[in-house]
Amino acid sequence: MTILFRPLCVVAASVFAFTSCTTVNKTLDRSMNFFKGKPAAVEEVVGPDGTVTTVPKQVSQANHNTALMVVEVNDVKRKVVIELNPLVAPKTVENFKKLVNEGYYDGMAFHRAIRNYIVQTGDPASKADDKRDEWGLTDVGYKVPAELKGMHTKGALAMARPGAPDAADKSSSGSQFYVCLRTQKRLDGNYTVFGRVTHGLDVLEAIGSVAVDTNDTPVRRVNVKSIRLVPADSPELKEEPMARK
Repeated sequence: MTILFRPLCVVAASVFAFTSCTTVNKTLDRSMNFFKGKPAAVEEVVGPDGTVTTVPKQVSQANHNTALMVVEVNDVKRKVVIELNPLVAPKTVENFKKLVNEGYYDGMAFHRAIRNYIVQTGDPASKADDKRDEWGLTDVGYKVPAELKGMHTKGALAMARPGAPDAADKSSSGSQFYVCLRTQKRLDGNYTVFGRVTHGLDVLEAIGSVAVDTNDTPVRRVNVKSIRLVPADSPELKEEPMARK
């Protein structure tokens, strides 16, 4: 099946097809404009005299291979620990780290949740509830070359992409990624796997079981509060955030 944007009304005997025909025309209309340019990250700085100046946002330079993702389910924060694998997908890992260091994923939502299959996030449109009809259709603005050595085992972290699994162009989305809730061997060699969840898969399985609409989008928003790169021995990885709002 297609692991990016809203799946089209295409069914093949050897491929899972989770269909939402109500969005086919909109998807096709936008199919030539999926990847829009990403504006430079900026922030406002207030000077001593009260003047506000817009300056480039300071970007973290963390280069660890462990990522801590904090998600919010039913107003409760939970952590998911991800181990990145630059040996099997160096370009993809480098791109993911860049986006994480920019805070690109912070405030997004899981826009796709399929029980016993995958959960997916990384669409910038999902930061805004009033753009819900665009969730799953937008991206960072570029593609990443395919790196297809990784296997889709349970907990695998992989990049989404436009097109059917057997499409000739297997370049990855620049930002949308998914996590396998079960082993999915039929996806091997078609999508870039670049890491795995080492802790908190039960949290993602719970997300995969929430009520969804006809686009497989959770009816109630499930937030990605933040993703940060941390040392493998960080004390944060041993503490379970459970604070409510």
